[in-house]
Amino acid sequence: MPLAVGVVAFVFGLVLAKIVGLLRRRGAAVEPPTEHRQIRSLQASLRLAQKKADEMAAQFESTCVDFNALKEAHEELESAFAAREATLAEAEKAVRDETTKVQELRRELAERAEAKIRAEAQVREIETELSVMEAGSRAMRDEVGRLDAER
Repeated sequence: MPLAVGVVAFVFGLVLAKIVGLLRRRGAAVEPPTEHRQIRSLQASLRLAQKKADEMAAQFESTCVDFNALKEAHEELESAFAAREATLAEAEKAVRDETTKVQELRRELAERAEAKIRAEAQVREIETELSVMEAGSRAMRDEVGRLDAER
């Protein structure tokens, strides 16, 4: 009986070893395709990420070009704005100077108008005095003429 137990144990060990070997081969055969699928999936993800990165890099370059163009346009507008500001400041100064000149001319014109009015008033006063003197002279001549006629 020990021999039978030994043979049974030997056969049992052999069968068990074959089953374990078979299971290992199946496990090994299943695992590499899964790993290959994972590797391929990761490679596909990497290709997509690289494609997206390239697209983003191209978009970034395009944005940089647009930004530089806008920056140059902004600088040109700033310089044009500064030139217009300078022109406007000169025009404002010229307007202030002309306003001052106009005010001085108006003041001078008002003074001359006032002097003219005074001169006209003096002329009227003198004309009035002259007409009064003429009337007095006529009255005296008439009186002298009447007195001469009476004599």
